[in-house]
Amino acid sequence: MLGFLMGFIQLGSLSVILSDTLVSAFSTGCAIQVATSQLNSLFDIKVKDKEPIKGLPFKLVNDWIGIAKELPHTNLVTLGLSAFGIGLLIVVKEFIEPKIKKRFKTNIPFPIDIMLVIGFTIFSWLMNLHKNHNVGIMLDIPKG
Repeated sequence: MLGFLMGFIQLGSLSVILSDTLVSAFSTGCAIQVATSQLNSLFDIKVKDKEPIKGLPFKLVNDWIGIAKELPHTNLVTLGLSAFGIGLLIVVKEFIEPKIKKRFKTNIPFPIDIMLVIGFTIFSWLMNLHKNHNVGIMLDIPKG
């Protein structure tokens, strides 16, 4: 992303001097930020946005403290389904997909992502997880 932005404002020659370590660190920081933003959904907990804790200026640190405080309220059904889905994604993408690509001599990715979304949606509906186990669902999807 940083390279794209620099290319857009025509600083391409400057992007050549950026070390791989700097780019790797920037990418890792972005990945940690994105992962942190998804933890509330993974554990199905509600972390309240509040004033930063005195002495902790970084929002990320405050988010982790808020998540840690809410962990006892984790919905175990949601956590189990999330762990199963993540595990299945890893197994399919790392082990099964390469064999499928090699067997059929194709470079088209196996659509396990959308299959999981459809499968979990149907499973949630059939098992009535929202009412029976208080699993959070999206009721209205906003347009736009």
